[in-house]
Amino acid sequence: MKRPLLSMLTAALASAAMSGSGAASAQTLNLAFADPLSSLDPQLNNYAGDRSVDLHFWDLLVENHDNVLAPGLATSWKSIGNDTWEFKLCHDVKWQDGTPFTADDVIYSYQRARNVPGTVATFAGYLRTIASVTAPDPYTLIIKTNVPTPDLPLNLTSVHIVSKHVGEKSSTEDYNAGHAMVGSGPYKFVSYTPGDRVVMTRNDAYWGPKPIWDKVNYRYVSNAAARTAALLSGDVDAIDKVSVSDLPRLKHAQGVGIRVSRLARDAASAELPSGSEPLYHRQRRQAAAEQSAARRTRAPRIVAGDKSSGHHRPYPAGRGDRRQSVDAGEDLRL
Repeated sequence: MKRPLLSMLTAALASAAMSGSGAASAQTLNLAFADPLSSLDPQLNNYAGDRSVDLHFWDLLVENHDNVLAPGLATSWKSIGNDTWEFKLCHDVKWQDGTPFTADDVIYSYQRARNVPGTVATFAGYLRTIASVTAPDPYTLIIKTNVPTPDLPLNLTSVHIVSKHVGEKSSTEDYNAGHAMVGSGPYKFVSYTPGDRVVMTRNDAYWGPKPIWDKVNYRYVSNAAARTAALLSGDVDAIDKVSVSDLPRLKHAQGVGIRVSRLARDAASAELPSGSEPLYHRQRRQAAAEQSAARRTRAPRIVAGDKSSGHHRPYPAGRGDRRQSVDAGEDLRL
């Protein structure tokens, strides 16, 4: 899902988190990010703000962890000819309404992503060489290309998979209203206030490891000074795109740590920064302070990104053998 060029500073504030083995009940994470959200439709626009939110609700067939491809909804893939790829899919994934995930969802998603009405930053470019997508069985996908495409798995790290049974009867407006927000990801939709925030809650039936946070308030704050002020006041627990002018103040703030991240290599196929060091703020209780220290050690990826690369999905531990941990510095799910 992700991917060296420009260096950037991010700041995050982590409070009362869960440890890798312990749990904290009724924890809420408040985030403030710089990039606006154009829509909750994960296939409408290839914008950083949109993609950062999308990662919490939806999954990808293949993921890109710092330029290393990793299983997502596909457990494995291989080339079986110059123009043919075979993908084996996960058997244990369900949409948040209980419907099983199958190859039909992938086929539908790649058809839809080519031509979403109203798009101004289409995902179609990632799928331009695909001639056909078929499924010999519910958990096997055959993709034929019109030209040899050795980087097809990489291209697919940028297109989210939506459910066919909900998507085929839904419009972008239905996603924005929450009616079509039936994802496969670690968080469930609660509410969306355009220009302000997205609220999400933990998906306890998630097919991967249980997400850390019970609830997440994902706020849009365009002004860098306002984000810094919110962080220092404790109004939010994490921010991104820290202004350089704010660094001296943040470096001397009690309980705050800074990370420098390298931006993803491009806006299309490299959405995640590498080596990000967010800011952490220890607060509320001793357990929170201890957890912040632990998270420093494990190098969590709570926030990072720029306008061309913006995955933000903090989540604990990887999906078994299928996905490595965010705390290993790989992903930005919550």
